[in-house]
Amino acid sequence: MKPPGLAKGVVAGIVATVPMTVAMELGRRSGLLRRQPPEEITDRLLASAGRTEATREQRQSVAVLVHLATGATLGAIYSALPQPNRLKHRIGLGATYGLGVYTLNYAGLAPELRLMPPPSQDRPGRQLTTFAAHLVFGATLGCLLGLGSTD
Repeated sequence: MKPPGLAKGVVAGIVATVPMTVAMELGRRSGLLRRQPPEEITDRLLASAGRTEATREQRQSVAVLVHLATGATLGAIYSALPQPNRLKHRIGLGATYGLGVYTLNYAGLAPELRLMPPPSQDRPGRQLTTFAAHLVFGATLGCLLGLGSTD
């Protein structure tokens, strides 16, 4: 089946970021996270750019915008991939994609850029929560882009 299209991928990526954020918030409220990773990463990026005068509300707003923009970008990339015909296979492919994004970011880019510790040196609760949240993101993305597919 042909890919769903870039615009649909962007929207699906933004929408899929919402339940992902809810999963992270559940992790925070259960004590597995102190703060959501997008907030921590944004704070580190702003500090490295010398932007320490930003208020907490401003930093949180930037974190939300960056997280949504990242979701939109990842949705666009995912939408360019060939999609299986069956919805359940699209959800599985999306979940796999979400786990790939987790691995690339939390075991690769974020530690390399010193934005987060590598999984082996991080608190287990944060890694469990971010792993699950990316699984939610990917499965939601696959589901959204699979709506209307043949089953």
